[in-house]
Amino acid sequence: MSRPHITVVNYYSVFPFNNGGKLATRDFYKALSEWFDITVVCLSGFRRNALVPSLDLTQHLKIVSLTCPGDLEKMDMELQREYQVKMSCEPTYVMSIVRDGHHCSEIVKQLCEISKNSSIIIAEHAYTYHLVRAAAENRADMAVWYRAQNVEYDYKCATWGVYQVPNTIYDEVFELEKECCCNSDLILTITESDAKRFHELYDVADEKMLNISAGYDAEAIRFVLPSERRAKAGSSKNSGLYISSSAQVAVDAANQIAEVARDFPDIVFNIAGSVGTKMNLDLLPSNVNVLGFISDAEKSSLLETCDFALNPIVGGSGLNIKMLEYFASGIPVICTEFGARGITVKDSINCIITEKDALSENIRRFSVLSAKECDNIANNAYNLYLNSYTWRNCAMKVISYVEQNLSIELRDNFVLPSEMKIIQYIEQPSFIPDGRIYIYGAGEWGRSCLSFLQSRGVKPIAFIDKDEAKWGKQINDISIQCSTEEIVRDNDCIIIFALANFTDPIKDFLAMGLKPDHIVIGMYGIQLFRLSDGKGCVPYHIDIDMLQMEVGL
Repeated sequence: MSRPHITVVNYYSVFPFNNGGKLATRDFYKALSEWFDITVVCLSGFRRNALVPSLDLTQHLKIVSLTCPGDLEKMDMELQREYQVKMSCEPTYVMSIVRDGHHCSEIVKQLCEISKNSSIIIAEHAYTYHLVRAAAENRADMAVWYRAQNVEYDYKCATWGVYQVPNTIYDEVFELEKECCCNSDLILTITESDAKRFHELYDVADEKMLNISAGYDAEAIRFVLPSERRAKAGSSKNSGLYISSSAQVAVDAANQIAEVARDFPDIVFNIAGSVGTKMNLDLLPSNVNVLGFISDAEKSSLLETCDFALNPIVGGSGLNIKMLEYFASGIPVICTEFGARGITVKDSINCIITEKDALSENIRRFSVLSAKECDNIANNAYNLYLNSYTWRNCAMKVISYVEQNLSIELRDNFVLPSEMKIIQYIEQPSFIPDGRIYIYGAGEWGRSCLSFLQSRGVKPIAFIDKDEAKWGKQINDISIQCSTEEIVRDNDCIIIFALANFTDPIKDFLAMGLKPDHIVIGMYGIQLFRLSDGKGCVPYHIDIDMLQMEVGL
């Protein structure tokens, strides 16, 4: 008997698996693939030949990458002019997908082919709803679902302010999310508060929403009790941990942690993730380590050795999956009620609840707890995670709904544990270059690349950027300059291209005579590989022959 199939459509690539949203997409559908064969379709932006066309994560979960067509890139540029945004940013990219989704025939045609045997098609974000709806047209046998990872309108109102876009863009997001919620057959929510908000904003009926919560896959996590951590760390000092993305609410929390750290000179505060690229690093206390992006091995080490984790966030939407990661690893958490949103925690039972302005007070409260009390909190948190917040728990809620409401046979679809295992060719270790290193791109990827290199003892010579307004400025004492042929003539130089649209500048440097083995791709600033290795660095794929042919080499 053939297994039923689900197609999922996401508006960005899930590679590398370096943040909660990407891990949630991978691990939720991995859990659901116990019953379904699943294809996750990712729009890979405007980077040509950047990703392999398809990749099997498990025997029943496949990732397919579709490159956005040139017309979409033109629309992105038009939106930049409309919103008076100087450089490409998230709002213009996602809204170009929205506006072009009705008639983006090239992508819709591919989605129709991929989903031709699907019983369900899921918009992973509201921005792909028009594409999903177009692919489902004339398919009465295929259900259209929306997996809402947050209330997108509320989230964008809280995070897009830095782009200074006009209010009309928020109106577009509102109308899009309303259309998506009202016209989807089912909405998968992750918190009851999100479901309530959908009802308030869009008058969505309760029976149309299924709260599946969110989860965490602790397969690669080692549980270590607080009483065992100090010996494992090999240090007499307490240490705290905060890991987050670069959303503004997360940056505000990181800056608060850095300020609070002044009250605790005997505690080392580790701040990891892209949040570090946007923090205020002026006069940073000596007991604060801003680590930037970290590898899986580095994160595992921190999760096994730090004495406590912090999550003093007060804004955003959805469920903070980092909380579950902390619970699964045995590290006690000091968090705000909002930081624990969507999780049924109790103060002093499975975490320490704090008000935002009382963070110092509650760090002190935690510091005087006995080892036994800390172990009890960690054990209670782990049991809460295990009983209620694994991804399989989330998947089972979906399966229960399917069995009750859809004519899909699932009982004979049992798979062996080996068929669910992630295939281990994903995320090859980053290449660390030697020599005189320049970073091309002084944006977020470039900043992440700088943090990544400096954490490994590598100091670049300078940034290179085509934006004249940045020339002469510095990022963490590294100057920003224009590109020159003099750099190309430096036989020892290595240039790391750390920006999303890297193909055009790479072609410019190839035309100037830079050798391919002196070019390094910096995906997201942290996944580094030589251009000459691009064809075999799964999941990335750069066609060096095509690039050289386009510049006449």
